[in-house]
Amino acid sequence: MLEVRNAFRKLISQRNFKGLELRKISLPLLGKISGGLLSYRSQNSDASNWPKFSNNNIVTVHCIRHAESTVNALINHHLETLNIQKLLYKKDPGILDAPLSRNGAEKASYFGDKGGPLYLGKPIMERSSLILTSNLKRAMETANIISKRSPKDCKICVLDFVREKALYESDIPSSSVEEIISNYPRADVTFLSHANFKETIVLPESLDQLDLRIQQFLNFIQNYEDFENNEVVLVSHFYFLKRLLKGSVLWNLPNLGVITIQIDKRTGRILGSSTHR
Repeated sequence: MLEVRNAFRKLISQRNFKGLELRKISLPLLGKISGGLLSYRSQNSDASNWPKFSNNNIVTVHCIRHAESTVNALINHHLETLNIQKLLYKKDPGILDAPLSRNGAEKASYFGDKGGPLYLGKPIMERSSLILTSNLKRAMETANIISKRSPKDCKICVLDFVREKALYESDIPSSSVEEIISNYPRADVTFLSHANFKETIVLPESLDQLDLRIQQFLNFIQNYEDFENNEVVLVSHFYFLKRLLKGSVLWNLPNLGVITIQIDKRTGRILGSSTHR
C-alpha cells in the first residue's frame, strides 16, 4: 500500500510538467462576466440551472475560500478605519501560518450548521464525499468546522499543493504531519509532504511556482480513484483559486465564498463554473 501511495505522489508531482506551456492550460475566465459563464446565486438559493454533467469522468468541485484569518481581520480593520498608509504600503504582519480569527471561526460554524449553500437542492457539505484542504491552519480549521453535516465517512484530505501563494509568513505551513493527525481526527495525510516548509519556502513565491502547484491539483483530480460520487469540496485560498480559475484583476471571492466547477478527469480541464457568496 505504501508503494502505491508513493507512486501516486510521484505521478501527481511529475505528470505534464515536462514541456508544460502554462499559457495553454484551458481554464475559464471567471472575470469575463459578459461571456455568460458565471451565474450568481444567494447562499441559500438552489442552483438548479448550474452546469450539469452526467459523465462519470466529470468531477464537481465546490471551491471554498477559507474563513477570515487573523491577517484578514487586520486588513479589514485597516479598511474600516481608512488607514490608507497601511493598505498601500503592505508589510508582512509577521504572523506565521495565520489561524482563523474569532469572527472567522464563528462564521465558519454558521456555514457548517447550514451545510453551506444549496447545489441541486442539497447543501454542498452533505453532497460531497471528500474534503480537500491546504495544510495552512486557516484552511484546515475551516474544513474541520464546516464539515459538521458531511457524511460520517467523509475524509478531510490535506494537500500542500493547494496552499496560498506564499507572500508573507502567514502563508507558510507550520504544522507537522503528527500535529495535523492529533488536531484533526478526520484528516487524511496520505498525500501530504513531510517537508519543513519554514526552511524550503522562499518568499515571495513566483507565479510559475504557483502554476506548477495548480497543475499538481489538476493531476490529483485526474488520478484519484476513490471519489464515491465524483463530488468534492476544496478549501483553499484567494490567490490559488484566482489563478486556478484565471480570474480578472477585479476578481474577488470573500472569505467562505463558494465557486462550483466541473473538471474533466480525462483532460484536466475545467468545463464550467458557477459562483455564489
